[in-house]
Amino acid sequence: MSDQNGSILSKESPSSDDYDIREEINQDSDYHKRNELPVDRGWAWAICLGGFIFSFNFGLTRHTLAVMFLEVIDMYDTTLTTGSLIFLFIVLGAGTLSSLSSNFIVPRVGEKAVTCSAGLVSAISSVGFSFAPNIEVFLVCAAVKGLCTGAAFVPSISLIRHYFHRRRSIAQILARAGDSVSSIVMPPLIRLMRNEFGVRGAFLIVAAIELHMVLGGLLLRPVESYKYKPDLPDHSKETNRKRKDKTGTKGSQNGEDIEMTEIKQNLLSPTGRIPETSTNLTTGRQQQQNDGRLESRSNPEMETKRDVATRARQRALSITSVGGPDELDVALDYREDCKENDHTDSSCCGDCGFLRLWSFHMVLLFAVFAAANMYIRDYIPVVAASQGATLDQAAMLVTVVGAMDLVSRLSLGFLADTHLLTPSQILGAAHLALGVTCQAISSFNTFPTLVVMSVLFGTFMGTRVAMLPLVCIEVVGVDKMPQAFGIVTTIGTFATSILNPVLATIAESYGGSFVPIMHILGGCFFVSSSTLLVLPLFKRMDRKRGLKPT
Repeated sequence: MSDQNGSILSKESPSSDDYDIREEINQDSDYHKRNELPVDRGWAWAICLGGFIFSFNFGLTRHTLAVMFLEVIDMYDTTLTTGSLIFLFIVLGAGTLSSLSSNFIVPRVGEKAVTCSAGLVSAISSVGFSFAPNIEVFLVCAAVKGLCTGAAFVPSISLIRHYFHRRRSIAQILARAGDSVSSIVMPPLIRLMRNEFGVRGAFLIVAAIELHMVLGGLLLRPVESYKYKPDLPDHSKETNRKRKDKTGTKGSQNGEDIEMTEIKQNLLSPTGRIPETSTNLTTGRQQQQNDGRLESRSNPEMETKRDVATRARQRALSITSVGGPDELDVALDYREDCKENDHTDSSCCGDCGFLRLWSFHMVLLFAVFAAANMYIRDYIPVVAASQGATLDQAAMLVTVVGAMDLVSRLSLGFLADTHLLTPSQILGAAHLALGVTCQAISSFNTFPTLVVMSVLFGTFMGTRVAMLPLVCIEVVGVDKMPQAFGIVTTIGTFATSILNPVLATIAESYGGSFVPIMHILGGCFFVSSSTLLVLPLFKRMDRKRGLKPT
């Protein structure tokens, strides 16, 4: 089929008769428009809405437990440490299933089935909260809800990378803005529901609201349902590095001129994935011989990557031996040099060769210390109450955090689309500001100062959820974002699960004061910020090692 008619996105290979029919279809025909992947338009915004619905309900669950946390402890007559196990079980469940869902379950059954099932079971677990006779049953329901969150968290946003091209950053922000909206709307409503219907009645109403996640899952139409893709312009020239689609440089080896050419393509493959770049190496002597050219292509029908790597080693000619500029990402794919027994490819979970990237190791280290972000997000009402605020005032502070978080996320989306700063730089600066705010906790001892604290937390706290998927794309590439993001989420949630009981025990030892806790969290923010601010150094080291994202 000609290029102007677009690529076919269905998984099954069409017959020659199908090609003949589709070649006659004009791009302006209704058939072509109905079967063309809507990028940055149309149903793409429904995909964004689906992610918004899920993030809203994720935030709803968290804020419900946070606002009524002290009352749940009183209802079951338990301690602060035991009560903190609620959040521990939620994050443990989310961490356990997040990576499994994105790497094993979703590739087999699809995003729609996973998200709809997770949304339904999550609502049932909220019903369990309402009827739990003791804290043990309550904790079991918390674990189930965590598993549902982990199963749906990555799939609810993973399709955005296919449906959005130019506006991918703002779409990612909008999809996760539901968390901020729930922070604004739900805390006062939760207090109202609690005062009107009690703690158990409030959980029943929350369960009814969470059923909307099934609707959000139904909006996630798979990419394979479309037959054509549009011609997408390359916006790489808009990045801060201003690289062109086709870059070339010359060098020499053994007295011969060597020309390197890199051609970047944004075309989707038949499986709906963005293919690799094409790299051509041509020596001065080889330019006179048509059969002496070394080409590395991603099309498996033309030649395999193993053949390319073998032929490259036989000619003793490699990208790294040419010595191009450091900023030129023309290294051969790191999967070409894998050993025969290095099983990095899997039919169910894809290639995880990005685990060899040192830059990705830094992102994992960031996820460990960035668990402080998740802890503060859950315990803001408790921290405010320990600083002298009433429960109603604490709920108002959560609303302030949500309002600032929404404004911050939208602003970050537009900032990320300008490409003035990379997502890692934005997130690193935000965590640096959070570290300073945590260290100043002793100054926030009145309600007006607690409002200032909430404004600062709201401005910078949401950057982790909003920008972390973009950081994964920055490090490992668009295709591997779901796998990488699932692993990062798993590491972060396990780190948070460790923080919850440990910090709760420390708070009880200090008579319920969260001042020492905030100082510890501030140190975690400083470390997490440092890991992202030095990320460009490790990315350059990966390029020198011949590794690059795919």
